[in-house]
Amino acid sequence: MTSHSRILFGASFLFAILLFIASPCPATTVQIQGQHKFSLTTKPIAVAASMDGKWIFALVDSGNVQIFSADGQLAGSIPTNPGMDHITVAGGGLIGKPDTIILSSKQNSQIQTIQVDFAVDIDTSSAPFLGKAEAPVVITVFSDFQCPYCSKISAFLEPILQQNPDNVKIAFKHFPLPSHNMAKQAAWASMAAHQQGKFWEYHDQLFKNQSSLNDKKLEEIAQGIAGLNLERFKQDLGSLTIKDRVEKDAEEGRSIGVGGTPTIYVNGRALKDRSPQGVQALIDEELISAGKGPQKAKQPRKK
Repeated sequence: MTSHSRILFGASFLFAILLFIASPCPATTVQIQGQHKFSLTTKPIAVAASMDGKWIFALVDSGNVQIFSADGQLAGSIPTNPGMDHITVAGGGLIGKPDTIILSSKQNSQIQTIQVDFAVDIDTSSAPFLGKAEAPVVITVFSDFQCPYCSKISAFLEPILQQNPDNVKIAFKHFPLPSHNMAKQAAWASMAAHQQGKFWEYHDQLFKNQSSLNDKKLEEIAQGIAGLNLERFKQDLGSLTIKDRVEKDAEEGRSIGVGGTPTIYVNGRALKDRSPQGVQALIDEELISAGKGPQKAKQPRKK
């Protein structure tokens, strides 16, 4: 599955046509970067596209909006109200941001809006995690060890994990913010501890000491963790391999639209309702989608 390959009803992209008019118009050479042809299963009434060109929205006469990737792969279909004959797409045109499809009908004098969200693929194959490795639902947290809000996430998510012991795992991804002077060093240190299977012990101590982090404190924390080899920790702390892993996490976060911390995804779906009920509802939806059914009775989503 490629990034943004699952479609979720619940949010936006901006489709815009810019016309540049110059007079007189000089002769130009048109260069075609690429083109695709594909057929629809039913007659198209109107077509719109996302500003980045990744998605094509076709309003068809069967009463649906069909969503295609740029190479013509059908990614999903959305039922529409009867008589809709025009389509446009509005939104920020940004990765990771929701889109709104706007439909209208001259015949019925109606407008229908449909919010659409796209799940993203996140590589958690080498990320530290809690829970069962094969759990069908992955809660991914992009975090910064100097972020005060991030320090509260564990207390929020641990009960969720306890309620879903067979179906959920929590993966940690680094997103050190430039405004935090020790965030990168703390991330490197946590991964040095991870090399010895001590990530979560170190993780907890970093958040407990986040207001006093410096190079000396990073070493003191390592000294206080039972079974951690300090000399090996120091060697790993300066390794390019660990620094590259932290940077790759941050790059991946930026590529899917992470702009701050903590940012949380449930199977690639951005978490908007940060209540226990909201998280559980999203988990249950993913379990139903996977054919497993919710582990517990589904809790109502907050409005």
